[in-house]
Amino acid sequence: MSLRTPSANDSLATEPAGCRGLAQPCEPGAGRALSRLEPWLLLLLAERPAHGYDLGERLHVLPAAPDADRGHLYRTLRRLEEQGLVTSEWQTQQAGPARHTYTLTPQGLRALDAWCDHIRAARSRLEAFLERREKLGRTPATPGAHAGATSRETR
Repeated sequence: MSLRTPSANDSLATEPAGCRGLAQPCEPGAGRALSRLEPWLLLLLAERPAHGYDLGERLHVLPAAPDADRGHLYRTLRRLEEQGLVTSEWQTQQAGPARHTYTLTPQGLRALDAWCDHIRAARSRLEAFLERREKLGRTPATPGAHAGATSRETR
């Protein structure tokens, strides 16, 4: 499948279109990019293969990462695997139970890059918004100050 680069018009509240083209990793309108679990899991797996418990522990210590219970984490990993973004295999250790170890695929790396492009575009739009607001100064607005204000805007 082809990967579409997110445009400047893509909503801040949805996932990057490039990820949608990879087999629907997220539902449209489901949340802001950084509140989504998928990009965080892809990022952590790009750093190194890991099992679910390790991913949960690593997510927990990242201040900007979303909270995810084990069920949500494993459902998301299973969905990413079904989409071909990650693979998993059972690893048996000398001590302890066998663990499912997840590895990022080349398609998963492309999805991570699409997320990064989406986040950069969102950051750019937010910075432009903040710059425009800063130009107005920090004085409080007076009700009805805007010449075209409607009664709803002045409430």
